[in-house]
Amino acid sequence: MAKDKKSIRLDQKVKLRHYVGKERDNEETLLRDKLFQSNVWHDAKVVAVFLSTSIEIDTEQIIQQAWYEQKNVVVPKIMNKKLRFVMINESTDYVTGALNIKEPIGEDIVMAEQIDLIIVPGLAYSPSGDRLGYGAGFYDRYLANFKGNTLALSLGIQMLKNIPVEIHDRKLDQILSIEKVSYDQ
Repeated sequence: MAKDKKSIRLDQKVKLRHYVGKERDNEETLLRDKLFQSNVWHDAKVVAVFLSTSIEIDTEQIIQQAWYEQKNVVVPKIMNKKLRFVMINESTDYVTGALNIKEPIGEDIVMAEQIDLIIVPGLAYSPSGDRLGYGAGFYDRYLANFKGNTLALSLGIQMLKNIPVEIHDRKLDQILSIEKVSYDQ
């Protein structure tokens, strides 16, 4: 019997919490290298990057590399119950915001049409570009009208053969993963 989204989310959170150490660090490094060598990364002038939590791929090095390459970096912030992206720089201060996630204090909103690439967080991905997020729907609503490139960095344990999909779920343009092996739910 196929699992529902809620069950998969719980399973994935446990897997990600326990996947620590050198193997994970190596996999994350390979994924970031793959990102930095991609055409969508090279072509992007404005990159949207999530501020990672303890179970997600560490995005700090992605932000640092973007600045090194003189790209503009925007990060998510929940404002008026909507996902917005706010410009950050090396001196940006942060607070714990909505959903208990780190957010920038500033409100320098960057419009969707100015963003070239969004690196989208998630708990699981399928080879066909489906994504299982955290369940609040913020990214799916934002991506509904987004015209730029969307991409996810997926650890091997995040790749699933199938993810339950609903009408409001948005496919991603690209999933970068080291392994092509899909894991059973």
